[in-house]
Amino acid sequence: MPASLMAFAWIATETAELTQMIRQEVESNRNCNDRQMIRFLISQGREKLKGLDEMLDMQGHC
Repeated sequence: MPASLMAFAWIATETAELTQMIRQEVESNRNCNDRQMIRFLISQGREKLKGLDEMLDMQGHC
């Protein structure tokens, strides 16, 4: 498998896993009315996205 195709498969897998994690968090906290908890969850999600973005940058992806 060419390197670019392997990289694309890796990106797709990471994105799918992150999407699934976000869906699970949203579903498990659907009825949460605690503003501090909501802020924490959003912050945690942003950190995960930032980490994925940094990994993609290190690999030379846009």
